[in-house]
Amino acid sequence: MTYLNKVRKRSIEALIQPKQLISPTIEFRFILLLSLVSLCSIANAQVLSGQVFILSEQYDENQCEVIAPCDCCATDLFFLTDKDFAMINRCLFNDTYYKGTYRISQGKLTLTFKQKNVRELVDEQTNKITHEMENIKIEPYVFSVGVCKKNIHLSHLTVKDFSHGLRYTTEKEKELKTELYKTEAWRLISK
Repeated sequence: MTYLNKVRKRSIEALIQPKQLISPTIEFRFILLLSLVSLCSIANAQVLSGQVFILSEQYDENQCEVIAPCDCCATDLFFLTDKDFAMINRCLFNDTYYKGTYRISQGKLTLTFKQKNVRELVDEQTNKITHEMENIKIEPYVFSVGVCKKNIHLSHLTVKDFSHGLRYTTEKEKELKTELYKTEAWRLISK
């Protein structure tokens, strides 16, 4: 058999009997990495459960701080469970309540809204509170999830009012959750 025929024979054998290109160690590491990435997505949702974030347009990147210096420029985002959220657009006399589900996947947080909201209207003269429920079409909001000084940082590129989000302190979260569950607007949006 000539040298050229030997080379052809080896080439054909290589095609017919593929050799293992990835060592068992590398293959194991790859499978382990995929498993950990999947678990991290689940863990992120569980980590958010019970937390409350402030969302606003203004953000001090050096201090990792969301700034809401005016009326109607802050929103509270409550992660109630590992899948349910509530959101309140805050205004001095007219808060608006939303509810829905969320999920985290590949560094993105997606909020899917219940297709209604409840507006809490306060009469400035009498301080009497009334509520209006409205059925509306709300597309999902998608936030990028990042980290700033060991804190989760939410960023949204298309909705200016929700450009940035950071977690409140534990004490403030407890206060906000207690307040949320007492409101008539919450009772109405939860039906």
